[in-house]
Amino acid sequence: MTCDANRSAGILTFRAAILFAAFVILSGCAFIPSSGPSAGRIASQAEVDGKFNYMLVNLDSAATNVLSAYVPSTFAERFTTKNVRSNRHTIGVGDVLNITIFEAGPGGLFSTAEGRTANFPAVQVSESGQISLPYTGVIDVDGDTPVRVQNKIVARLAGQAIEPQALVVVADNQSNSVVVGGDVNRPGRYPLSLGETSLLDIIALAGGSSGPTQETFVTFIRGGTQGRQLLHTIIDNGGENIKINAGDRIILRREPEAFVVLGAVNRPGTFPITSTRTNLLEAVGAASGFSDQRANRRGLFVLRFEPRAVAAHFGTIPAELAGEQVPVIYRLQLQDPVTYFAARNFIIRDKDAVFVANSVFTDVNKVLGLFSQVLSPAGRAISVGNTF
Repeated sequence: MTCDANRSAGILTFRAAILFAAFVILSGCAFIPSSGPSAGRIASQAEVDGKFNYMLVNLDSAATNVLSAYVPSTFAERFTTKNVRSNRHTIGVGDVLNITIFEAGPGGLFSTAEGRTANFPAVQVSESGQISLPYTGVIDVDGDTPVRVQNKIVARLAGQAIEPQALVVVADNQSNSVVVGGDVNRPGRYPLSLGETSLLDIIALAGGSSGPTQETFVTFIRGGTQGRQLLHTIIDNGGENIKINAGDRIILRREPEAFVVLGAVNRPGTFPITSTRTNLLEAVGAASGFSDQRANRRGLFVLRFEPRAVAAHFGTIPAELAGEQVPVIYRLQLQDPVTYFAARNFIIRDKDAVFVANSVFTDVNKVLGLFSQVLSPAGRAISVGNTF
């Protein structure tokens, strides 16, 4: 009776194991631990009950052409050359002037035993844009060139000094300067030269960026307009090296960019973007490639927020996806060799999430593993039963 009881218990356990495995498989492996959603679930969750969670875009040559053609707002567009005021030769509030007055003969207002000149160093332009000298009274100089100020001084001294002449030199050009701050080696205020000064000229005067150019962003502020650009891009693209205007503010910040690779890869994690041309294949390579046992070559995805101007190229943007940034998931199936070219042309951006889905066989293997664990006690029971 004991042997029959053991054999019956083993058979019941065996049947229970089969029923359990069948239930797990039919339920879509809901109880199987997973490193992320399956390829099918990512596709099915794009639209649920008529509402969209994100746009699902097949990554092909047409999609990469759209992405490569998109150019973010640039300095060249926001700060055009025609907006630069030609005021570098003028005097403004806060400027410091060195003024010298000459007379033609002795016995004049400014004549002494040592000579017929008078020096007035460090004359600062007041907040009202004026200066004051002996015998001239208050003179408005804001917006004038040094030559015009010289003429005004001579006119005020006419009839008082003997054939007066004046020389005005700008010693400290506070009004015609720019401020450079942030992650530069010598932050501060820098005067503009008489000729044209470019953005990179000013950054160089400030000692250059304290961080790598591909990790440093330049924020440029002119009046109420502001723009942001990668320093590496400004160096590579001459059009972004705009001309500087008095009063501009330049701030450099080191902000390393990174992307994350998740799912069925050998080394998931967060990786820095070390080049402005890092592509999708290189991103997967940074994670040591696909896991041969787990990866689904039909399930390579990139999760990204795209500007509406870009997302609109991939179809009508669902009403639920409001805002300037639209959630987009790009889907790529690498079983077709042609798609490797699309992956090569897909440039990784900051905060991209690359996900490699598990193969269907991975979940099947997990089910079989559970099946084996459940079946193992039954096998031992049957073996014990057979010994009687």
